[in-house]
Amino acid sequence: MATVRNSSKTTVIGNRVAVAQAGQFTGTERVMDELEKLNPSAVTPQAVVDCIVSHAGQIHADRTKTGRSLETFYLVGGVEEDGNSVIVSIAIHQNEVKRFSGPGQMIAIGTQLLTQQRAFDAFNSSVRPGSNIVELDTWVRRVVADESTASPQTVGFPATLLVMRRENAIEAHLETTGEHDGRLAGFIP
Repeated sequence: MATVRNSSKTTVIGNRVAVAQAGQFTGTERVMDELEKLNPSAVTPQAVVDCIVSHAGQIHADRTKTGRSLETFYLVGGVEEDGNSVIVSIAIHQNEVKRFSGPGQMIAIGTQLLTQQRAFDAFNSSVRPGSNIVELDTWVRRVVADESTASPQTVGFPATLLVMRRENAIEAHLETTGEHDGRLAGFIP
């Protein structure tokens, strides 16, 4: 398996950390190039956050000087050195970093005012009845379908789902419909 796998706005580094970029930002390729320089066998979510904030922040600052500032977000997810899972939300244009630690965390960035609430509702409706198992691919399809209805010019299928496990990363490219893939189920406490 390759150390870094890229699609247009997603990357997995060393099976340890997943990165997704959202928003209108033409500097993504340069940021991804910098992420590829990180040591894949020792990378941590915090090291990735630091790299993104440094490089994307500078690109954003340069663009602000010319009046070409754009909304730019990154999500970073992975397993820290202590074994705890973490998701970090970065809003480059607001110079804001939010950290969510522990199992069962869910964050969504989208085009609608209530994207996070809609994603939370879709998450809850993707939990198997009578269990603590969520079908993550079902959840992603619901979120992307909702977002693509609201903003078809910027959101659509296929969608990339990156699932970080302690032992490996799973990358799935989802179309509008499809059977649930058992590898893409997760336990929520």
